Amino acid sequence: MKMLFSGIMCVFLATNAAAQQETHVTDSIATEWERQLQLDEVVIVAQRPVIKQQEGKLIYLVKNDPYCAGLDGMSLLDRIPRVSVENGSVKVAGKGNVRYIIDGILMELDNDAMMTRLRAIPAENIEKIEMLATPPSRYAAEPNAVYLSITTKDETLGTRGSVYGSLSKGDKFSEYLSGSINHTTRRIEMSFDANMWDYKGVNDLTADYRFDNYSRLSETRTDIHNFNAGFNTMFRYKFSGTMNAGVIVNYKYDNMSGRRDNHTDYSAYTSSSHSTATEKPVNAINLTAFYDWKFGHNGELLQLTYNLFRKHNPSNSTVSTLYDAPDLPEIGITENGAIDYTFHSGKADFKLPYKWAEIETGIAYTDIRNKSTLDVRNYSNHLPAAGYDISNDFDYSEQIGAIYLSAARKLWGNFHGKLGLRYEYTWTKSFLRSNGQSDKDNYGKLFPTLNISWNNGNIGSFNLSYSMGMGRPNFWDLNPFRYYSASDDYASGNPELKPTLYHNAEINYYGLGGLYAVLYTSFAKDAIGHIRHFDNDGVKSTIPFNCMTTNKTGMYASYRCNIFKWWEMTVGGEVFHSYAHSNKALFAASSVNDWSGKLEISGNWMLNRQKNFILNARFSHYFPWQDSMTEYKELQLLSLTLRYSLLNNRLNLRLAANDIFGWNKSRSKQQFNDFTLYQKFDSHQAQLLFGITYNFGGDKVNRVWRDSKETQSSRTNK
Repeated sequence: MKMLFSGIMCVFLATNAAAQQETHVTDSIATEWERQLQLDEVVIVAQRPVIKQQEGKLIYLVKNDPYCAGLDGMSLLDRIPRVSVENGSVKVAGKGNVRYIIDGILMELDNDAMMTRLRAIPAENIEKIEMLATPPSRYAAEPNAVYLSITTKDETLGTRGSVYGSLSKGDKFSEYLSGSINHTTRRIEMSFDANMWDYKGVNDLTADYRFDNYSRLSETRTDIHNFNAGFNTMFRYKFSGTMNAGVIVNYKYDNMSGRRDNHTDYSAYTSSSHSTATEKPVNAINLTAFYDWKFGHNGELLQLTYNLFRKHNPSNSTVSTLYDAPDLPEIGITENGAIDYTFHSGKADFKLPYKWAEIETGIAYTDIRNKSTLDVRNYSNHLPAAGYDISNDFDYSEQIGAIYLSAARKLWGNFHGKLGLRYEYTWTKSFLRSNGQSDKDNYGKLFPTLNISWNNGNIGSFNLSYSMGMGRPNFWDLNPFRYYSASDDYASGNPELKPTLYHNAEINYYGLGGLYAVLYTSFAKDAIGHIRHFDNDGVKSTIPFNCMTTNKTGMYASYRCNIFKWWEMTVGGEVFHSYAHSNKALFAASSVNDWSGKLEISGNWMLNRQKNFILNARFSHYFPWQDSMTEYKELQLLSLTLRYSLLNNRLNLRLAANDIFGWNKSRSKQQFNDFTLYQKFDSHQAQLLFGITYNFGGDKVNRVWRDSKETQSSRTNK
């Protein structure tokens, strides 16, 4: 079946190469000069591309795209060159972290919550999406990050809203429901968004540890139930045309539970483990107060922002393991814990659009407090085990001071440049109550960014960029507590972790009617690697260390064209070289090198004359690749989507099928000195989804957002 499908894709690829045309469509909203171009009764309408690149940004003009009807914010990202949406996550070729901005708001949500937010925005409400491969200096230093900035339609006053619901069937049924409403007057802007997701899923993990004289085969099935709900609301009051203030409140509720069944064969005997875990209720609230003031004759802007973030994360888990060897007792472990986060941050930003340069500058300060408690009880044959107590308290604090300056201007001819500098100084302190261990660290770093672009209407546009970033450890990796998945298998953090510095550079091109290409490289030193180790009793631990040096250099290219007016095709591919070196002597080889790549092809077909019934198919093939010290086998992904729009795009229906052939299974290999680990992970991605979106109210009403400027809460996510 795979060979047959790959053959079909090759035929499409050949057809596509033989029919190269420019991807242009009629702009859906005529500009003023377009409306004036009327000769007698003839109207001349300008043609605009769906994709363009200028001043270092790749811009997807959603309003010009005839194939976006019925899509949501998450599905739209798949229409951007270099971006792919796979298994509920978004990937950008040559990049690591993906960050999102919605009408100026830097979104600080975990992956699931972010995907939920994107699904709540219909394509009809989005004006454009910009891809910023070079991180803006006004945001906190990140590792190899890319920013996807979504701008929604902003035209007149009034009230508008939308509701969305979906039902999906994989191994189990899952439901999602969301709604939003926005109201704008000359003095007041208000918005309210709410969502609810009830997810049920299953995954299977097989881990085969092969030692010289024996093997250990572990098979685990996990049943997951995650119910989360939340809302985001904003109120802004306009004192005048140059001054406004407001407040943003974001709340999220999580109730997660899981059941894990594990069978392990130790060669000489076997074990059966059963564990349950709950995190409920997880409450997180983010409060933002802001003040904006335009002053001066050039539109200078001052923005003051204060953020308060609080999150309470309780957890409970029980693990019981029964061995078939008569001399081994039944072992049980119970863990009850809670993690509390409190962040305070303040920021002052200036935007100074002078004639000689557009200047952005500002200062910021963030105070982070993290307190963790864990109570552990160990049992042997249902009786408390003597001399075994790893209950603990862990306190962590972090303060970050930052100042930045950036300048952008037209250089000469068709050249445009932007230079940014950001300096961050950090103070950290941790305290482990069980042994009184205290660690302190202070460090300061300067992070430059550079972007130079050249644009020629006939040839296309080129962009050269460099950025330096930093990846701070998330708080779960810093927490030294042991969290058990089986009685002889646990994961723990490392409070001595240091941040990782990244150097990133790329050259990209867009032009020739739909060709996009990028040559990229990213280098990291003292990167974090999660090391597996067995002690003398056969207990496996997984602990993070600053032990890795990595580099990835590659090239990605894609081409989009219209075969016919009703048939659009996109073909793309990536080839890259990866290098990894570990200073831990636990691996069989201290360094690994690898070449790999991927091929992708997608098509859109308009199935009726009204152009409101659209079929989309997307196929990706990943060749075997190396990620850090892990080798992965080849992988294929396939998705199909059918969309139908009614009532002038107010009502949209969507039917989607994902991984219908069950190809989406991850297979990997890691070689250590003492053993080789073979893993197979099946997340059961095969599913069928039916979704309905209804838009109500005015068609051209503001969608209300504002930048919260909060940049650290994502580190609380696992």
